[in-house]
Amino acid sequence: MAPAALTTPEPNQIYFMKRDDIRHGCGIIGFINTPQQKDVPVYYRLETPQAAGQVTRTTVYRNDTEPVAYLNWANGDGLGMATIRDKKDTPMSWLIMRGTVPNARMFISYDNRKYEWRRMSASPEAYDLYLAPDYRMGTFRRVNSTTPVGNSYAFMEHIIDNEALLLESLVALCINRWIDARPPVNGCARG
Repeated sequence: MAPAALTTPEPNQIYFMKRDDIRHGCGIIGFINTPQQKDVPVYYRLETPQAAGQVTRTTVYRNDTEPVAYLNWANGDGLGMATIRDKKDTPMSWLIMRGTVPNARMFISYDNRKYEWRRMSASPEAYDLYLAPDYRMGTFRRVNSTTPVGNSYAFMEHIIDNEALLLESLVALCINRWIDARPPVNGCARG
């Protein structure tokens, strides 16, 4: 069966701006349609302070000031523990479990549904988000563009209708991209 296409007539876009760094200085801005309101603005910022001898922690801020997720990396850049909203101490590995198809990594969302980011073999920096097994919810593509709020190095087109799922999806995407950007360890791919 062929993968499902985006089915809503008006998917929303989210742009990845500022620094092209998966963990630090990345700004994510765009819109989400909720059941109550269309075109609700969203803004996230990822920051990972670097200090010698300290645990490496990425904080995801909503609207620049509200911390909504923490990624505590093991040994500086290894998978550690994540806190997303009220889901405390979730192993990062649970956000990148083996998916239903090759090149897919799955996470179980707050609503107990299985979602997976599928890395595109034809374009290794491109990912599609699926509600498992075959309902496509979004796409992530690295494309440099100019937007009304500045230059963007990537965008995500999506039909997600609640911010909790959007946040989980973005955190899982961050971890996927971090793993895929790292060189293999002992000849084995990470993740």
